[in-house]
Order: sequence, then C-alpha cells, then structure tokens
Amino acid sequence: MNVTRQYDALVVGGGLAGLTSALGMAKMGLKVLVLEKGNLPRHKVCGEYISAEVLPFLKSLDVDFESLNPARINKLVLSAPSGQALQANLDQESLGLSRWAMDYYLAQKAEAAGVRVALQEPYLDFELEKEGYVVRSKKATYRANWLIMAYGKLGQPDRQLNRSFLRKGTLYSGIKWHLEADWPRDLVALHNFKGGYAGVSQTETGLVNLCYLVRTATVKKAGGVEALEQNVLSQNPHLEQLLEKSRKVWEKPVAISGVRFSARGAITQGLPMLGDSAGLIAPLSGNGMALAIRSARLWLEALRSVEAKPQLRKAALSHYQSAWNAQIQGRLRFGKTMQGLFGGTMLTELALGTAAVFPPVTQQLIKQSHGKPLAPFT
Repeated sequence: MNVTRQYDALVVGGGLAGLTSALGMAKMGLKVLVLEKGNLPRHKVCGEYISAEVLPFLKSLDVDFESLNPARINKLVLSAPSGQALQANLDQESLGLSRWAMDYYLAQKAEAAGVRVALQEPYLDFELEKEGYVVRSKKATYRANWLIMAYGKLGQPDRQLNRSFLRKGTLYSGIKWHLEADWPRDLVALHNFKGGYAGVSQTETGLVNLCYLVRTATVKKAGGVEALEQNVLSQNPHLEQLLEKSRKVWEKPVAISGVRFSARGAITQGLPMLGDSAGLIAPLSGNGMALAIRSARLWLEALRSVEAKPQLRKAALSHYQSAWNAQIQGRLRFGKTMQGLFGGTMLTELALGTAAVFPPVTQQLIKQSHGKPLAPFT
C-alpha cells in the first residue's frame, strides 16, 4: 500500500551528482530522499577518472576520495588507430577510482548526514501542485518542496518529459571491462579506433578500467562485442597489446546503449537537471565525473541563494541555469569539438601530428578539459 511521506527535497538518481547534491542539501538542514532504481555498490559504464578540481568542494562535505587509495594519474597517452601516439603531462593530478567504490562511499556519507537513500526503488512520475511536488515510485508516493533530476545518461524521466535529445544525434554504445594487466598507476590512455575510442587507467583496486565508446552501428556491423574487439579495436596496436596481455575479470562487460550527445539542457519543464541528465561530455575530453559533481555544487549554490524557499523556485532555477551556462556549457561544446576530431583515421592522424609539432597546443587542450578548483561549500 502506498504511503505519502514528506521531504524537503527529493533526488531522482543515486550517482555522483545525485548523492553529492543530496549530501549538500542535508548539510543545509533539509530532509532529503534519494530514489535509486538500482542497488549500491554496482559497476557502471564510466571512465573512472576524475580530476582533482572537485576535491576542495568534496572535502567541505566531509567526502575524502583520497582515503579510498585512488590511483594518482598525471600522465596522458593519446593514440590514433594506426598506433601513432602522443605523450603529455596532465596540468593537474587526477584520481583513478571505480564507480563501485565512489558511489557506495557517497551513499554512506549521505546516509550518515541524514539522507534517506532508497535503493531498488524506481521513479515513476510526478505532479506539481500548489504545495509542491507529488512524486510516485514503484513503492510509495512522496511529497517534496524540491525535485531534482540526476538519473544519468538515459532514464524514465527522459521519456516522460519527452525530451528532444531522444530524437537527435548518432547512437553510441558504451562497453566497460575491468582487467588484470600490467599498467602504470600514473597513466591514463585514450586510444582511438575506427568508429570510437577507449579510455584506459588503473583504479583503486589495482585493476585496469577499459571503457570504450563506439557507434552502435559499428558494433552491429562487427557482429557483437567480441568480434568488435578482435577486428576493430585491435587494429590499434596499443589496444591489441592490452587485450592480448590482460585478463578480463568479468564474464560479460558492463554495457549501455542508446547514448546520444545531443544538447539536453540544465532545466527541463521547471526541473533542475544534474550531471549527465543535463548533458553528456564526450569521454575523449574526459572529466564527466568532475562535471557531474560540479553541477551538484552549482545546484547547491542556487538553492542557498533563495534560502531553499520553495516559493522562490523560479529564482533558484534561473540562478542554476546561469551558473551552468557559465561553467559547464562551454566544456560540453569543447568536448563535442574534440570528439569530432577523433574516431576517423585520417583526421585523428592529422590532429595528433599537429599536436606533436606544437606542444603548447597540446597543453592548452589538456587544460581546457579541466576546470578551476571548486571552492568549499560552507
């Protein structure tokens, strides 16, 4: 039997953006509920690479990712399908951490701060009434003054809200493996292949995360994931060597399909969108996890600007939209531009050749993929 329960804020999605925003709102004194359709911990398709730009903000929420023994990454290798490679130093240290560890750690921190994290409770729909939002899940009905969407790349709310990005852009699939491999703990690699590119880096466990994005049509044409890796990814000698000399620790990969990089928007039908729900950054430019956490920081600032008064909802949304435009929108555009330069053999070779001849260009591109450190939230 459904029971109506009252919360100050309800967050749909228990990922990085959802849990970080929930934790921040709890520290503001709000009663917060997170609806997560799955369980925690669990593996997700993700590059599992996060820049240090978010650490000052997270530490102000009593979140210390460095306590999880992350790989400390400060070197980059970028290769073309032919194997031509460019090496560079990152402009700031980044952390290699699995989503298994990060999401679970954040959930524990949120619950310790008073957040209720409801697992295996899928969101269904909502209505906006004079008193606030009425939100239905598969288990109960809730009332909340604020409703925040942070459900990731694709979810039930997208279809319910009839978001336009569902009908635009090329379809991609994401595939992720954890490998036992001899891999430098301080290195992240981005290896291009025909139709996509793969990120490789170590996590806190010592296992290597291989996560690649590929056009869905390329997967179908190859005849499935196994054939794709044997006949397409392995044309890049760096990926060929990695696949030959490593051992996959799972029987099947973690996979997602239906990924689109079309513009989404920070606000949809009066609802704040956080993390990937607001927009996907092309993995080649990295830092999707950092941007998710940054969006949570921007939402907390917007909420604090109106002292969390629901009657000032429009002002809070306007504040969030302006901040998102200033801090995130440009990075998404940069990511889209970078994605356009890679994946095709000739263009990738040309881009790498140019970068090799002009090292300052390389460093500037790396710098553009990272943001300024986020200030503490006090």
